[in-house]
Amino acid sequence: MKVLRRHPHKDCPLIDYKIAMHFMAPMLLGTSVGVIFNTIFPEWLILFLLTILVTLVAVKIFKRGINAWKAESR
Repeated sequence: MKVLRRHPHKDCPLIDYKIAMHFMAPMLLGTSVGVIFNTIFPEWLILFLLTILVTLVAVKIFKRGINAWKAESR
């Protein structure tokens, strides 16, 4: 089973469950806030905000890729 796999170089599990638990609270909070915003805001506003978010993330990733490509080309 993948759950019981061990780290290849250390004597510990492959998944750090303490770190995974730290992700749970913000994820649940984000889900709750998203459900509330979904009932408050109109659909067009949610679509507009998500489009802006995806565009900003895409631009940031594109810039990182260009910088990594430039660093590897040197």
